[in-house]
Amino acid sequence: MSDRPEAINMRSTGDLSLDRELKERRDFEESNFTRVNLSREQKKRMRQANLSMQRGRKLGEFDEFDSLTRLVKESEKVVERRKFDL
Repeated sequence: MSDRPEAINMRSTGDLSLDRELKERRDFEESNFTRVNLSREQKKRMRQANLSMQRGRKLGEFDEFDSLTRLVKESEKVVERRKFDL
């Protein structure tokens, strides 16, 4: 271990659920030393998100508070789904 700060990858597609899916996929690939193919729907969502970012639609669209409230709402939905599955 060193005292150097760790690099943080702040790449974002602008879509919280897509970002979460991509992070889970990347973590799975790294832990299992394998690649996972993207479905057509995932490829389409990534392409649309990247185009939106390039066009500037997602930049400055939401402030930090709105992003946090969206994140809380998404996490509440996940918790509700887990309760339903149990």
